[in-house]
Amino acid sequence: MSYVSSGGPPPWLVRFFHRFPHVNVTGNRVNSTFDWRNEVYLESLGILASLPALLLIFFLLMLLLYLLTRCCDRNAKRDRPLLCLKVLLGLLGILCCAAIGLGLYGNDDFHNGVETFVHSLRNIQHYFQHIANQTSEARTSIEHRVFPFMSQLGVVFERPLNNHTVHVELLTQMQYMEANMTQTAETAKALRQYFKGPISVSPHEIVQLIETIRWPTTLALLIIFIIFCVVLFYAIVRHSRCCFITFSVLGLLAVILNWSLVSVYLVGAVGLADICIDPNRAAIMELSQASISREVSEYYLNCQPFRTELYPFRELVIEGQQSLEGAQHTLRVINSIASNYYSPNDVDEIVDGLFKELYNVESYLGETSARAECQPIQTHWMKGVDAVCSTSLFGLALLLISALISALLFTLLVGFDSHTWIYIQRRKRYLQQEECVSFLPSQYDGGPSGTGTGTGTSSTGRGGRRSGGAGSNSPYNLVAHWDTQPTPLGRNGVGPSGGSYRGQSSMGHALAGPNNGQYATLSKQCKTLEANDFY
Repeated sequence: MSYVSSGGPPPWLVRFFHRFPHVNVTGNRVNSTFDWRNEVYLESLGILASLPALLLIFFLLMLLLYLLTRCCDRNAKRDRPLLCLKVLLGLLGILCCAAIGLGLYGNDDFHNGVETFVHSLRNIQHYFQHIANQTSEARTSIEHRVFPFMSQLGVVFERPLNNHTVHVELLTQMQYMEANMTQTAETAKALRQYFKGPISVSPHEIVQLIETIRWPTTLALLIIFIIFCVVLFYAIVRHSRCCFITFSVLGLLAVILNWSLVSVYLVGAVGLADICIDPNRAAIMELSQASISREVSEYYLNCQPFRTELYPFRELVIEGQQSLEGAQHTLRVINSIASNYYSPNDVDEIVDGLFKELYNVESYLGETSARAECQPIQTHWMKGVDAVCSTSLFGLALLLISALISALLFTLLVGFDSHTWIYIQRRKRYLQQEECVSFLPSQYDGGPSGTGTGTGTSSTGRGGRRSGGAGSNSPYNLVAHWDTQPTPLGRNGVGPSGGSYRGQSSMGHALAGPNNGQYATLSKQCKTLEANDFY
């Protein structure tokens, strides 16, 4: 049983959000009764929505200050370990995906509640539409079938009779019947006017349109947030500076969107709770704006079936039934008199047609009176109210929690992600390195101690390579300058120049060259490999 029909307290979630402070710009509390036409009430909701916006501005300023301090720090070490930051980013990313999953669940709950509410409102409108159709059928039957039959019968009764008293009686009864049927037609018209208002109001169509746009949009937005987290995971695994920077931009966008969603969901939850604290009052207020009498709205929403005096159509229904019963009684009197004074071929067919149409009108009015009871309408209404105030509000609360947690986590992720990619070194470009590809040592570079390089003529090295002149100091001049004639040894290993070669092995002599037993390198910054490193 619904808490509205049973008179019990509203759900705890309704009471929780309804207790949120409703204050104006001066800080004074205002009435928390839902009224979207009241500017003071809307102002209080706007102040609630501004709180997440203020938090967003605060976090963006903190992030800006942090990035400014990092950009101005020229002494920051670029080779510091980032493993702890990556693990922290991964854990925060997983938590963020879990929060987004909570939002997906809440979005589905909210959608199901709204769909049930729309279905209930549609059933109520169809119910009233059927009642209005019945009253229309009753009025149509009277105006297009009963009155023509009565006209035909009046033509027959215009013929003079020998008994003048009987003739006058027949004409008088015809006048009574016409008055009763006119009254019945007016009653059917008045009843239709009562039910025309609920038919003209179609809130379910507006709600359905809004939900048709909101549900897939929210779903797509949450999936996009998950894709943002996937970009972060890829950056962590690949250690990609470019992906870290990309997530910084996407994460900043997610921060702004999530804090904005927090504002929207907070206002929606508080407003929906204000409605659900007394849904009948809110519905009566809206129906009164649609020219539906408060008497009719209260009868159906605050249904009390045992109090028949509250039935708003009671007098009309009684009046219509009495006039219809009078018309039927008059027709029976007319039939009993006319059967004795007129030919059956002239009267019977018309009277039978009138009886048939009067029975049809009676069935239409009887079904209208039966279906106009408040119990079926209240059943549909309570089902819709329970769906919105329980299922939808719970889903909206989950969406609010999801957006709040996601906003905080994305804020942290953007901060730690920016701290990570700042300390990732760019790959050194090959052309920016200082390179030296000369194989010649310093004594062969054309200095004063160079041997055989001062003539400026080219010499042919072993293997047929040719070198430039002695003045060519280009690091890209690849020369393998080796002596083609070995120096002869004198007695006791003394050469012609007096230098001693004692202690040198044949292997060492074979490896001796212009680099003194060392392999030439392409860069001055590279380590020179010793001959002993290979043996």
